[in-house]
Amino acid sequence: MLGSILYSTALFLHVSPPRDSDGTGIAVWFGITYLLFFLCDTAASVPYYALKYELCTDNVERTKIFMYTIISSFFGIAIGVGMPAGLTQDSIGMQAGPALQVTMAHFCVIYVIGMWGAAFFIKEPVGSKDAKAKSFAAALTRVLTSKATRFFVGSETLEYSVTYVFSTMVTFYIYYVFIEPTGIADDYTNGIFWAGIYAILGFFFAGCCPPVWQMVYRRIGKRKAWQLQSLYNGFSNLVFLIPLRRRVGDPIINTSSSLMAVFILFNFFAFGGQFLMDSTLADVIDYDQMLYGERLDGVFASTAYFVPKAVGAFAAALPLTIIYSAGFIAPLQGCPGVEEEAALAAMAAANVTQCDALDIRNQPQTAGVQWIIRLLTGVLPALASMLALAFKVAFYLKPEHMDDVQKTMEALKKDPSVPTADPVTGKLITWLTDDMLTAEELTVKQKLDVFFPWSIEQAHGEGHFLGLRNRAARNVAIDLVCVVAAIIVTTATVASGWLTNRALNIVPTMGCICIGVGVTVSGILFPRLFAAQALHKRFGTNKEPYPSDLMQRYVARFSQAAQASQPKEISSTTINSAQIDA
Repeated sequence: MLGSILYSTALFLHVSPPRDSDGTGIAVWFGITYLLFFLCDTAASVPYYALKYELCTDNVERTKIFMYTIISSFFGIAIGVGMPAGLTQDSIGMQAGPALQVTMAHFCVIYVIGMWGAAFFIKEPVGSKDAKAKSFAAALTRVLTSKATRFFVGSETLEYSVTYVFSTMVTFYIYYVFIEPTGIADDYTNGIFWAGIYAILGFFFAGCCPPVWQMVYRRIGKRKAWQLQSLYNGFSNLVFLIPLRRRVGDPIINTSSSLMAVFILFNFFAFGGQFLMDSTLADVIDYDQMLYGERLDGVFASTAYFVPKAVGAFAAALPLTIIYSAGFIAPLQGCPGVEEEAALAAMAAANVTQCDALDIRNQPQTAGVQWIIRLLTGVLPALASMLALAFKVAFYLKPEHMDDVQKTMEALKKDPSVPTADPVTGKLITWLTDDMLTAEELTVKQKLDVFFPWSIEQAHGEGHFLGLRNRAARNVAIDLVCVVAAIIVTTATVASGWLTNRALNIVPTMGCICIGVGVTVSGILFPRLFAAQALHKRFGTNKEPYPSDLMQRYVARFSQAAQASQPKEISSTTINSAQIDA
């Protein structure tokens, strides 16, 4: 609730810079409010998204909730894109800045009312409220422990890559392929107009499509519908390999603009099936709770929220670096010079007699650059969609498992120490929740939780924590070497002017990305080193005996293979444990 107030305040401040400031002051204002906005966005959005995963345990009803959420999101995006443009039309006459402020003010009021309404009228489950807080390293380690989760995160990462690459490149497609620039200001303004029109059209259409995907889901099942969405997305992007041309002076509705509308609708239809990803993540959260006895809605929601932000930076930067390396000519500002004969001729042909120093003029691109834009708009998202499909096929948690997951959870709640068959893998599992441990044992378990189970199993086989400490130190050293190397390479190449070199600018770009990845990984590796060092110092110097009983209980949770004498009540959908290791 507090997050929604902070979020709205930061957003409105971001679009309300001081009017009497110079360029530097406005840049500082935007920089500070931009960072503040995303901090507040995280504070408000993570608990909100976490709440929607625990609204219902019924698979069908829960999927409907996600469908209605995505419908509202797409309609909201379409209104947010179209409202500022509508307010600046001659019939209303607002300037761009005030129009954006009015739009954001309406959005903030609706957002706060919606968030407060959700907080007041939605009752949080008791199991979620009782969940103990975990460190970032422990939470992320647990999320990535299960193969089912890793397959899901892989598909989610690629799905968001498709979204970000397409949203970045379709603008370039409209600006430089659909509209063939002639070097005059009208090219840029026409690009903005058509990009806005097609964005509104696409998102409104995407908001109408979820019920169709819902029918597909009910007919062939959620898992197959989720896979079909990636398959469709792979083929739908390929239409942008076809070059459509529109020139200044062409009528509003002609063959090119009509075909472009068809391409947009054909592509945005796949967006309507994105709610299936949320529904599948809800299944993953339930399965994780069955394995561990504690819900981590917030952690999974933050992971699902973090992935698009992390992927977005890479997915947007890489295509732009590629087209720049291919020879992309950046827009020019101001009136055409006397040497720009083609631009002056285009102005005469379009009956343009005036220009302004603030005009932005898109420049004609070579055939090679146009081909690169078409490939990045059509082929790259298609390849990412096919890879996402491969992860979805490998994802082995099926909707028909979920009833048995709930039953297994209930059985473990009655007696968490009795081995119970995992209905998905066939392995016998037990729980080792915090309330089953003494204060001393809980301190040790919190340090063990930052490691993957197989690392703890290896340490238990060794009978000490020295090997665990040494391996953690080695991983930290490797990470630090990689980060330092990336910093040196990035700094050296930027200082040498590679960032503006068309052939070499990809090196400092990838260096920046590597630095970010390395710093993020260090947020997991350093806590592991500190935990391993603390365990070794406590139990490896004969101060205290090795906690054999706790370690045995810890590693026994998932290491007990299903035996022939296990209960026969395992679901018919059970997969042999030799085939899949959870």
